Amino acid sequence: MPAAISASALDGIPEIRPGDDLAQIIASALAGRALRDEDVLVIAHKIVSKAEGQIVDLRDVTPDERARELAAEHGKGEAHPGSAVNTGSLYKLAWYALFGFVNGATALGIAQGAIEEFTSATRARVATASGQHIADFATMQLRLAEAATLIDAAETLMLKDCGEATNIAEEGRSASIAEKARWRRDGAFAVRLAVRAIDILFTGAGGSAIVETHPLQRALRDAHAAQGHIGLNWDLNGTMYGRVALGLDPEFPLL
Repeated sequence: MPAAISASALDGIPEIRPGDDLAQIIASALAGRALRDEDVLVIAHKIVSKAEGQIVDLRDVTPDERARELAAEHGKGEAHPGSAVNTGSLYKLAWYALFGFVNGATALGIAQGAIEEFTSATRARVATASGQHIADFATMQLRLAEAATLIDAAETLMLKDCGEATNIAEEGRSASIAEKARWRRDGAFAVRLAVRAIDILFTGAGGSAIVETHPLQRALRDAHAAQGHIGLNWDLNGTMYGRVALGLDPEFPLL
């Protein structure tokens, strides 16, 4: 059996500001936490940049017309100067069309973690009034079944489209507008499925789930925040697909 891999965040890390002693902050957060052989401490480059003051306020950045042209040209999955140097299929993907899968994968992972939490907690829950095991309730079993199906469907949809996009890039051809519009549609819809699954779990988790420290409360907020990204907006992406399917202009020049 392969060795298990788990990941956990360090508690006690404050908002990092320029000039902070990052090493000391991390050491303090690790105090009392036993590290074992083969443990890996991962530090995101973002907090290093923040501690060093390497920060640019995007409100002060105005892309010029050439930058906008390059972004439009190089995100469609067609040949560009960089793809001549980096010949791997990753650099040939139509990333504007696939962008939803980046944030979408985060929402999917949140949903998968939520179902693990719900399953574990429900096995141990006992009704306060009756003393019955919550796991014996058919309604809870149905909630779990529906949420698990939604999450599996979302993952299947994402993997299918990402596999298709990779195959197209490896073949050296450009994806059609219809394919790109479908990927945008599927990315947004997969996140709808994941968020719906979390909603179902949350409403079955009892009143304690609303407490800020409860994992499902955090999952609910984070998944809805991910869904709020314009790249995952169902109205926008669903309409775009519908326009293309009906022979109309998608009205999205970056596609």
